[in-house]
Amino acid sequence: MSDDSPHACKNALPWLSHSIAEAALATDLQTNPANTVARSYAQLGVTDWAGGHKPGHRSTHAYDLADCGLTPGHVREAFSEYPGTYDRSA
Repeated sequence: MSDDSPHACKNALPWLSHSIAEAALATDLQTNPANTVARSYAQLGVTDWAGGHKPGHRSTHAYDLADCGLTPGHVREAFSEYPGTYDRSA
């Protein structure tokens, strides 16, 4: 018998439950995404971790398209259909 409860993942994987944040898609994530993400981060302890891991706390990384044999033209061409497919006005 399957467990269809909202806590099915936590019930099935108790050893992993500290890594699972719960949020209802329709009532939480779609209606109030910022608060839902903030609450999920708090449930997972990410806010505590993030406080001690600010950008640049180690070294920085610089990435360049040329490192992958690409140019801005390659990227524009590869994704040329996206602007017409997705509304960027939001």
